[in-house]
Amino acid sequence: MSEPLTDYSARILCLGHEVTTTIDGLLRLQNTRDHKKPITLYVVGTTNSTPPLSLGDAVTLCSVIRSLQSPVQTCGMGFIQPTQALVLAAGTGKRWLLKHSVIHLTPMPRKGYNLGFNGTHQQKNIFETQFEALLAELKLSPSLFQTEQHLDAQQAIANNLADETINSPQPQIKATHYERR
Repeated sequence: MSEPLTDYSARILCLGHEVTTTIDGLLRLQNTRDHKKPITLYVVGTTNSTPPLSLGDAVTLCSVIRSLQSPVQTCGMGFIQPTQALVLAAGTGKRWLLKHSVIHLTPMPRKGYNLGFNGTHQQKNIFETQFEALLAELKLSPSLFQTEQHLDAQQAIANNLADETINSPQPQIKATHYERR
């Protein structure tokens, strides 16, 4: 597992894949440092060669984001998978999407589906209930996750997955030099 791209002083984190525990800890750490300053979380789309974010990890990250005092700005870029779309929508600050990003939505697990763990039927019902509660909290329609579909940036905004696109000549997010630690 690699360390995520971070800029600790500017409060910028980047969610790619396989780094959920690290991102969870870094979000909590940044929140304790100064809960009035926003934290920026980049949600970087996956490719066929990278594993998708599991639904369990997405629900965990959404819960952490929603529990912090610091506003968490999210910025989606690339080909965003369904679970990444949940994290993008969970932002409590601005929720940006790059102009040419695509959000790929698919049916999410329901009763009787494999949820990525070998739990009991009771655990699956609890997990399904948590997923439905998260959709309600994020003000997302459950119908978004009932059929496979692709949304462009404007459609994602219309469906409350993001607030606005980044497409102006002067980006609203300033680039900084990143140092690996």
